[in-house]
Amino acid sequence: IRTYTLSTTVAPAGGGTVTPAAGTYDSGEHVMLTAVPRLGWRFKEWQDSIIGTTNPVDVTMNANKSITALFEALKTLTYTVHGAGAMQFNPVPFESGQGYCRFLPNTAVTLTAVPGADSVFDYWWGDYADGGDVRPFGRHQGVVLHFYEASAAPSLAHRQEFQGAHEATI
Repeated sequence: IRTYTLSTTVAPAGGGTVTPAAGTYDSGEHVMLTAVPRLGWRFKEWQDSIIGTTNPVDVTMNANKSITALFEALKTLTYTVHGAGAMQFNPVPFESGQGYCRFLPNTAVTLTAVPGADSVFDYWWGDYADGGDVRPFGRHQGVVLHFYEASAAPSLAHRQEFQGAHEATI
């Protein structure tokens, strides 16, 4: 029986892992390759002897094969909410957790301040809002939303330009 060698590479290094990483297999044997991204990364595609985005992928060993798993870093937005309210994201984040969310690169994201019951949105602050102007995100950015209890809030008529949604490309 003829045998063939399978070797794998991860690009960029540290973006994730591939299992199995390497081996020698009999001719015609099927090997199920799985790309596993690190937190904050996503699997993008296979390159070299296999081309495509299916993960895991079934590889038939009929020749020596060298396969690269290409990973892509996600863009991270951290956020803090002061007062009774929340932030909504459109589109839905690729990953999220308490105080952070991650999106695919070059995704246009709409952030919307949502006041809780009996609260009023006051203002944005941080890397995202700059005097009402929108700035593009880098790899990691942060924003703070501030809400007041409606019964205790001062007149917010002068802050109308900060209310609602802001949009940025991250």
